[in-house]
Amino acid sequence: MDDEVRTVDQSQFFPNDFESDVWGYVIRCGLAGVALAVVVRLFFWRRSDFCIDVKGDKVAYHGRFPLAFRSECNELLLQDLAIHGPARIYAVREKSGWRLWFRGRIGDGQKQRIRNFILTRLGSR
Repeated sequence: MDDEVRTVDQSQFFPNDFESDVWGYVIRCGLAGVALAVVVRLFFWRRSDFCIDVKGDKVAYHGRFPLAFRSECNELLLQDLAIHGPARIYAVREKSGWRLWFRGRIGDGQKQRIRNFILTRLGSR
């Protein structure tokens, strides 16, 4: 009687939920990534009033940069300072004045000239 071999249905002990567990994990990680991106965007991302984007011999303006000063700014960036590489100039108006920050290959002297240009043109607005 003890020599009797029993066959047990393995599916009740080891259900085929491996695929659903993997997809659940992927969905949870994806949702966590999206939530983290939203938090970073809301609390830590710098917002700018305008952005000046220089690529090659072209300058693009995004945001609230006055039309009257765009030709002067083009001349300053492309001819006077000879900035041709990919570069971005961001600015935000604060109570104390304009705050600028830069991305790309712009030297310290060039940054100061751009600051002076923006402060003298837009400082009173």
